[in-house]
Amino acid sequence: MTNQGGNVSAYTINATTGALTPVPGSPFGAGGAPVSVTVHPSGQFAYVANQVSNDVSAYTINATTGALTPVPGSPFAAGSVANSVAVTANGQFAYVANAGSFNVSAYSINATTGALTPVPGSPFTTGFQPESVAVSANGQFAYVANQVSNDVSAYTINATTGVLTPVPGSPFAAGAFPVSVTTTAPVSSCKHDDEERDRDERGDGDEHSKGHERGEGHEQGDDGHKGHKKHGCHHSGEMDFGEHDNHKMHESERDR
Repeated sequence: MTNQGGNVSAYTINATTGALTPVPGSPFGAGGAPVSVTVHPSGQFAYVANQVSNDVSAYTINATTGALTPVPGSPFAAGSVANSVAVTANGQFAYVANAGSFNVSAYSINATTGALTPVPGSPFTTGFQPESVAVSANGQFAYVANQVSNDVSAYTINATTGVLTPVPGSPFAAGAFPVSVTTTAPVSSCKHDDEERDRDERGDGDEHSKGHERGEGHEQGDDGHKGHKKHGCHHSGEMDFGEHDNHKMHESERDR
């Protein structure tokens, strides 16, 4: 993406080396002074915030070539000085930080066409000169870095409508002139759960299930209940294996 050129450069990525090769037809036209680009989690659409034309360019992405084609109705109006665009992980909503009008434009995304429709009540008030917007990985919260008021506005996202409601205590103090904000994804509680999920997704989970039925991967506990063999992970309410050992030791001492 080039701010002064008013366009978006697109590339194919070499899966081995990471090298970039321009997509045929690249660069693709955008609005005035595009400053931020994001891709829909489905990989079907791309969105660009245009700072000078105060709008959002939306494109469909050709799954084979990577070429961009404007979505019908694009560009879609935003606030003054549209500086940043983010899409929720479920692909249902998009948010644009408008530095000149001190607010965030919110949109619902048409899952078929990629077109944007303003959310009821949009735009939503931020601090002074919002420069960046980010959405949490679970899609529950949105955050905006406000450059002039030196803080971060936080919102809950209505899962049905996309409406933003300030989080209690928002805005939250930041350093001088914050210009970007991001969030981390939650960490899986147990890698073995992830391995089981991956087996299911590959389609070889049936044999794993049969193993469970045969008692493989389990051991019989003293209380008659089956428990997972020790693998270093614990589910909610499970006793630590060290605690199991101590429990048995105390029972032995009591019996003596």
